[in-house]
Amino acid sequence: MTIRPKKDKDHLKASAPLLVAVPVKPADEDPLLFLTKHPSKPFLVDLRPFSTGETHKSGNTGGSWEGPFTARPALIVQLAPALKDRLCSLSEKSARAYLNSLRGWWRLLDAAEAAGEPIVSSVAQLTNVHRQLAYDRGMLRVPFTLFLGIVDLVRQAMRLPKLYWQPPSDSPPKRFLPPQWQSEILRQALKRDWYAVVDRWELADLLRAGGGQTDAKSEALRMNYHFYAKAQARLKHPLPKQSQLMHGFTTLKAFYDTGLKSKDMVRGLYPDGDDIRAAFHLCLSTTGWNPAVLLNLDIETNYIEAHPKDPERFILRSTKAKADDEEMTTEGLFKTQAGAGFIIKLLIDKTEPLRRQLRVSLREIRKKISGVTDPKKLLALQLKQSQISRAIRSPWLYVGQGTAKWLDDNSFARGGERNYLRKRIERLNKALPPDRQLAIVQPSDFRDIFAADVYRISGGSMLALKRALGHRGWGSPPKYVTNTLIREEHRKLFMLFSNSLWNEIKETCRIDPTILAKLSRDREATQHQRQRLEKYRTIPITRMGTGCSDPHNPPKHIDPDFVPDGRKLCEVQRCLLCTEHAVIFPESIDGLARRSVELRSLNQSMNIVAWETSTFREELDNIEFALKLFEPTKVEQLIEKHSEESTCLV
Repeated sequence: MTIRPKKDKDHLKASAPLLVAVPVKPADEDPLLFLTKHPSKPFLVDLRPFSTGETHKSGNTGGSWEGPFTARPALIVQLAPALKDRLCSLSEKSARAYLNSLRGWWRLLDAAEAAGEPIVSSVAQLTNVHRQLAYDRGMLRVPFTLFLGIVDLVRQAMRLPKLYWQPPSDSPPKRFLPPQWQSEILRQALKRDWYAVVDRWELADLLRAGGGQTDAKSEALRMNYHFYAKAQARLKHPLPKQSQLMHGFTTLKAFYDTGLKSKDMVRGLYPDGDDIRAAFHLCLSTTGWNPAVLLNLDIETNYIEAHPKDPERFILRSTKAKADDEEMTTEGLFKTQAGAGFIIKLLIDKTEPLRRQLRVSLREIRKKISGVTDPKKLLALQLKQSQISRAIRSPWLYVGQGTAKWLDDNSFARGGERNYLRKRIERLNKALPPDRQLAIVQPSDFRDIFAADVYRISGGSMLALKRALGHRGWGSPPKYVTNTLIREEHRKLFMLFSNSLWNEIKETCRIDPTILAKLSRDREATQHQRQRLEKYRTIPITRMGTGCSDPHNPPKHIDPDFVPDGRKLCEVQRCLLCTEHAVIFPESIDGLARRSVELRSLNQSMNIVAWETSTFREELDNIEFALKLFEPTKVEQLIEKHSEESTCLV
C-alpha cells in the first residue's frame, strides 16, 4: 500500500466560486409586506392577515369575501420567503390569485381542525386528509396547485419529500352565448349610450362658446359651465372639490338654490363612471379583444396609427399579458363614432387636463420618495407612484366621487364592470316584452360574440376566425365556436340540410348541390327559381365569354344575311353589340378584357374616319361599361395580361 503524495491545488483558487455577502435585512423591514417588481403593474403583497387572522373583508382582498379565518403566524412565516420569490415578478392580478389561494387554504385548515384534525403550523404537518378535504369542498384546480407549488418549495428547502398531490380536475366550462338578435340589441344600446355622451359634450362646448338655445335648461347648463370654468381658473386645478366650489356660499343648500350642480359641471367636461363603461364595453364589442387587453392599452406607446394603405382607417395596438405581451391589433374607420379609434381619441382629449394634474402629482411623489427612509412609508409611496403612472398611461380615465379614477384589472376583479353590464341589461329588459328578454352576459363574452359573428360571416372559416382573434396557433379558435349558440345553429343547419337532401332524392331522384345550398340557406327553392337555374345552365357560351339567350336567331343588325333554320348558330358573335341576347356572367370578365384589348389595338391601326364610321367604337363603349360591373383591380390585371400577350404575338 502506497501513500499518495499530497497534491498542490493552489492553482484552482482562481476558479473557485465567489462568495457574495448577503446584506443584512433592516430590523424594521416587515418580511410579510413587500412590493412586487412587475414593470407596469406592481402590487403591494400584504401577508400580515395570515399571521393575525382575518375577521372581516380588507381593502386588499379583491373580489367577493368568503368568510373569516384564524391566525397561523408560524405557517405564513415559513411560506413567506418562497412566496416573495414566486411573486416578486408577477403583476397585480397574478399576485392576487396567490393570496386568494392562501385564504382558501387557511379556511380549509380551520375546517379540518374543527373536525378534530391536529392544528397545522408547518408544511410538515400537511397530510392526505387535507388534500381529500380540498376535493370534498370542491376547491378549484388553480388555488389548489398555486398553494401546492409553494408548499413543495418549502418542503424541499426543509429536506422533506414533495407532497405529489394530484390536483382536482376542473369541470369543462359551459360556454353560453345569447342568440344574435340579443347581442345586437345590447350593442345598439351601448351605441346609444355613447352617442348620448358625445352629444352632451358637443352641447357643452356650444353653450360655453355662447351658442345653443336660450331655454331654461340650456341657460342653467351654461351658467354651471361658466361657473366651473371660473373656479378652475381661480384654483388653477382641472378638478375642483365640492368644498372649493362653494367659495362664497355659506351652506350647500344655498349653493344648490342658485341652480348650481357640481355633477352637471363635471359631466360637461369629463366622462363619469357610466360614460367610461359604456365606451369600454362598446370597444369590447367592436374589437373582439379580451377586457384585459383593452385595459392594458398604453397611450404613451404607438397605440394607434393610420393604416398604411388607407389614411381614413386606423390600426389599434395593445398587448396580451397572458401571451408573453403578444401584440394584438384591430382596424376600423376614424370617422365611425362607435369605433374604438374615435372613442379612445376623444376620451384622451377630454381627460387630458386630468392627466396633466396626475403628472404634477407624480413629480411630487417622486420628490417624497427620494427623502423617505422608513420601509413601510417607502412601499406605500412606491405603490402610489405605480398607480398614478398607470392612470396616466390609461385611456380609461374618468371622474368618480370628485376624484380622477380609471378602469383597471382590479375593478373587474371586484365585479364593478360585471354589475354595470348586468344593470344595463336589466334596464333593457324592463322595456322589452316577456318573450324578448335578454340573457345576462359578462364582459368577456363580447369576444365570444365577436368570434361567432366572424365565424358566421366567413361561412365557417377557421382561418378567418384565427386571424380576427389574433391567435398564433390552431388550438384556441375552435374553443370560441364550442358554445350554445354555434352548436344550436349547427344542429338546425344539419337538420335542414339532411331533410332537404332526402326530400330532393324523393321528389326529383337526384341531388343538385346548388338547390341544396339554396334550401339550406333560405329553406325553400321555388319552381320559378329552379326553372331560372336550368335556363342559366343551358345558355351557350360564346367566344367572348358571354352567354347568348338565342344563338339561333341573331338580330339583323348583327348578321343581316343570317337565315334561321333552327340548327344554324350565329357566327359573328359580336356579343357586346347584341343587347337583345347577350348575357354577362361573372366569368365573362376575361373575354371582355381580351376583346377590349383587341378593339384598342384596332383603333390604333385603323384610319380615324374608318374607326368613327364603324361599329367598333360602339362595341368598345359597351365593353367598357360592362367592365365597370367587375372589380377594377382585377380588370386592370387582365387587360395588362392580354396586352402583353398581344405584344408578344406581334
